[in-house]
Amino acid sequence: RQHELGVIMHDATHYLICKNKKLNELICNIFISYPLFFSLSKYRQVHFSHHKYTSTEEDPDWGPRLNLNEWEFPQTKISFIKNLFQYCFYIHVFKNILNPKITLENKINYFLKSFIPIGKLNISNSKKIFIGIIFCFVITLSLYFKIISYFFLFWIFPILFWIPFINRFRQIAEHFGIESNSELNKS
Repeated sequence: RQHELGVIMHDATHYLICKNKKLNELICNIFISYPLFFSLSKYRQVHFSHHKYTSTEEDPDWGPRLNLNEWEFPQTKISFIKNLFQYCFYIHVFKNILNPKITLENKINYFLKSFIPIGKLNISNSKKIFIGIIFCFVITLSLYFKIISYFFLFWIFPILFWIPFINRFRQIAEHFGIESNSELNKS
């Protein structure tokens, strides 16, 4: 469900939820982006750069992953499974931070993007307070109804460990496991 919300956030990025752009932003931020620890405006900025520079060094999704073995295809089945395992448990983050082929800027970006709540939520302090109040309310209700373990099990845990795994599969399927010798076949 969280991944599906992310897909709807993608649609909101292209202003497809509502014709009214401000209402589009409000609905997406309150009900989708903030609960997923994202900023719609920050995602839009990165995503539009991705569309503009698809599968080039300037592509914010592609560029930082160039020269990383785990993003080179085809791979053996063993390598693919090993890379997925490492990705699920953030082992890849620390391996890539230590990789001498990666620039310091890309190391920092890679680290921040790997931890969704830290790397993606680039918003004003007043919005952070608003989100904090909402999450405090959710946690308080979860404590009151004695379902706090469900909140962590079905919301926080998936954001940290399942969503990166699903996103990795989607990114590979959309842009990495293919030949890209022209603009028309890069996705």
